[in-house]
Amino acid sequence: MAGFAVSVAVTSAVGSAQDRVGAAFLALTAVVLAAGLTAVAVGIHRGARWARSPALVWQILQVLVATTTLPLAARIPLVVLGVAVGYGVMRRDVLPFREVTPPR
Repeated sequence: MAGFAVSVAVTSAVGSAQDRVGAAFLALTAVVLAAGLTAVAVGIHRGARWARSPALVWQILQVLVATTTLPLAARIPLVVLGVAVGYGVMRRDVLPFREVTPPR
């Protein structure tokens, strides 16, 4: 996602974009989305419960995009991967393993 943001920003700066303001806004949106996904990934890694919901929503969105826009050869592996990651994030033993107990 961050790579896409850089690509759009370069396209906008070089001048090959038809609408520079739109391209800049798209780049900014991609940067914000990449930052949010990075925060969710760090939260999952640290065992934060709050990170489960956005991770699952992102996987559902990826599966929906894959099933509606991609050809069958690309659709099947991406749907399987999205379902597997969504299941892995929601497993009961994922977060308690990484949770830190507060000091006494």
